[in-house]
This record gives sequence, structure tokens and C-alpha cells, in this order.
Amino acid sequence: MTNYILNIEELMQNISTHEVLPLLPSDDGEMDPIQLTIGLLSNLSSPNSTTSDTGDMDLLHLVTYQVLYPIIICASILANSLCILVVTTPKLRRYHVNPYILLLSVCNLLGALACIPAAFSAGDCIFNNYNMAVYFAHCCWSLVNLTKTLALYVITWMAYDRFIGVWSPLSFHKIEKAGVLPLRIVISLLIGCSAFLPVMINGEVKCSGANCTNEIDNNDTKWMAIDDTKWMAIDDNRWMAIDGYSNEFHAIWHRVFFIFHGLIAYWLPGLLLIFFTGGLSVALAQRKINQYKRHRKSKKFYQTVALLIIAISFILCILPLTIVIIFISGKENSCYVSFEVEVMRSVGSLLQMMWHMGNVGTIFMLNLEYRTELKSSLYALSQGHFKYFNCFEINKEREYAPLYIEMEGRLSPIP
Repeated sequence: MTNYILNIEELMQNISTHEVLPLLPSDDGEMDPIQLTIGLLSNLSSPNSTTSDTGDMDLLHLVTYQVLYPIIICASILANSLCILVVTTPKLRRYHVNPYILLLSVCNLLGALACIPAAFSAGDCIFNNYNMAVYFAHCCWSLVNLTKTLALYVITWMAYDRFIGVWSPLSFHKIEKAGVLPLRIVISLLIGCSAFLPVMINGEVKCSGANCTNEIDNNDTKWMAIDDTKWMAIDDNRWMAIDGYSNEFHAIWHRVFFIFHGLIAYWLPGLLLIFFTGGLSVALAQRKINQYKRHRKSKKFYQTVALLIIAISFILCILPLTIVIIFISGKENSCYVSFEVEVMRSVGSLLQMMWHMGNVGTIFMLNLEYRTELKSSLYALSQGHFKYFNCFEINKEREYAPLYIEMEGRLSPIP
């Protein structure tokens, strides 16, 4: 009891003097709960304490990565899965632009799936599991950025085709040949692999405990100093994942490579996309695109507007996260830079995932045929009729014919 009274008096004295107490273990290796309380309360009252910032950052990561992120990921997976279902129907497969929409949906879906581990990590880069640290160091964000780059190239190819179709219609038949799409897919994959494979290889996992031996099965608890005044317990089996963007940042080869990386992964397709979308905007302003057909907006007009919205939203949604990546590059522990940077990183991550979902919504909002096909497909699936096909030639009077399904040996239109 006398020790407790002395501890309480010590606590009050340190709170009044704003002195920060070190949290030291007792002789038997365990922390005295009274001493722990004294240290925490005195550190909380210290004007130099970062406890408040750490609490705000933990709350930010909790809300961003474990509440909002899973919701947007699930919505993105659902939206892109429905888009893949609709685009692969026989009625829509024959259109030139739909294979690119299918590729875009696949990139979006893979990007959403690659972001699932980030929801479990809550934006952290220090892990108790070595295998998880290896995945984050070599694969996680590199795969996310790879799908983002592939989606950017798909949009650029779509904008290029629409640009040629508007400004040079006689040359459009050259890009409609059967071998053009596979060649573009191969080129995009080669560029993506050459840009991100070295980033994956350059990742590294480091032990974050004291006296680390880098042994996976080392579970001994050590006490290490964070700075001159604060102490905390860290297990030796805690691992820091350093991705290829930050590892060996100051090496000359690293800087040369990332000039090449940024050029082929972002700048080249981004500038081409801006050029093509600018040309399409001028074409819309000059009414080079037929806006009306049978007293309604034409299909080409809607496709052009949807493409412009997708391209502009890509630049707006990806730019914040790109700025954060540039800002925190070269820092070994880029998990916790500052609260302001973490806010921007969280907003950028949410915007990026929302873009993966929003571009599909844009396509469906501006295309009546897609909405009709989606309704028909969902109706067929709800009724258990998976053997359905398009009978567009049966009804030539309507621009958008209903989807017919085989029910009881006869064709029946879906209402």
C-alpha cells in the first residue's frame, strides 16, 4: 500500500511538471500495472506527447480501411461482375467497344480483389505475421497499381479508337481488324510487367524488434527504446514491410528506374489520354459527332460522353494518391508520416476504389442498351433460366429488342 501511495504522489508530481516517464519493466520482466498507469497518464499530459495524434490516426485507419473500404470493395466487385455478365451476352459481344469495356471491368475487378488485404491491415506496414509482411512488401500495392495502369491503357486505347473514328473515319477499319485487340493486350501486359515487376522484386521485409535476428520463429519479448524518453514493448516477430517504392530510394539505379517507371506507367498513357479526350471534346463542341438519331441521342454520342467522364474521373481520383506516393517516397516507414498525409492517403485510396466502381456505373447510366440487357440478364438469373440468347433479328422494328429465353420449349420475351 505504501508503494501505491508513493506511486500516486509521483504521478501527481509528474503531471504537474509535464515530465514524461519511461515505461520500464520490473525485475521479473513484467510491467507493474500501477507504473504503467502512471506512465500513460503522465505521457498523455505531456505537451510533447503524440498520443492524441496516434489515436486520431488509428481512428482514421479504422474508419477508412475497415469500415468504408470493405463497403466500396464489395460494391466494386458486384458492379464489375454484373458488367462482365452483361458485356459477354451475345447481343453486346458483337460491338467493337465492348471487348475493351470487358477488359476494363476485369482490371477493375482484379484491382478490387487486390485491395482486400489492405482492409485487414488497416493501412499498416508492420505485421506480426511474416508471410503477410512478405505479401505487402512484394505484391499488395504493386498489384493494385498494376491493375490501375492496365485500366489506364485500356481507356487510352478506347479514346484512341473513338478519336480515329471522329477525325479520320476512313482509317477506322484498320483498327477493327481481328488481330488488333490481342496485340494491344500483349503490349499493355508487357509494359505493365516491365514497369512493376522490378518494384515487386525490390520489396524487402525487415524485423522491427530490438536485437532482431530475422528468425521467423523468434517470439521472445524485448524492450526497446523508441526515443530518449519513451519505452514500449515490441515482439521480435513483428515485421516491417518495405515496398519497392521506398526501398533503396537513394540509390542511383532506383531513381533512374523510377523515371522510366513513371514514364511508361503513368505519363505516356496519361498524356495520350488527355490528347485524345481533348480532341473528342473539340469534336463534341464542333458537332462532328452525330448527336441525334430518330429524335434521340445517338449511341456514339453517349459512348463519347461516357469515355470523357471516365477519363476525367481517372485523373481526378488517381491524382491525390499519386501525390502522396511521391511525397512519402524514400521514407523507410511510410505508414505513419503525419496525420495530414495519412488523411490524404486515405482519401486517395477511397477515391481510387470508387473510380473502379464508378466507371462501370457511368457506362450503364449513359447506355440504354446496357441497362436493358442488365435487366434481362438479372431477370433470367432470378428465374433460374441460364440458357438465354439474343433474338435481335426477330424484332427489327425496335432499336433495343428484348432478350428471349427458352421456357418450356418455346421462346418467351423477358418483360
